[in-house]
Amino acid sequence: MRWLLDLLVRYDIWRILRMMTPEDRETLRAIPETELIFCHHSFGMFLRNAFRGGQFPGLCLRCRKLVEASDEPMSHDALSSVAIREIWKTLRQDKS
Repeated sequence: MRWLLDLLVRYDIWRILRMMTPEDRETLRAIPETELIFCHHSFGMFLRNAFRGGQFPGLCLRCRKLVEASDEPMSHDALSSVAIREIWKTLRQDKS
């Protein structure tokens, strides 16, 4: 069933990327990984609110699993940090 979660995650990320302007996608793509923390108060807030509202369930579940596997305590902040990194990696892999 991992394939199903992978599919849901890809779909959720695709939906998020389609909500962003091309300029915003390019800005996020260009950010170095070490500076993704600066997205916490803007993009991160959007993701935290979306997760709390039940949006993007596949991405939220993937992030939850990744946080659980780390030493970081579970929180919406931790989930959004992981989500930002997953979305950023997707942008870096393919030119959406």
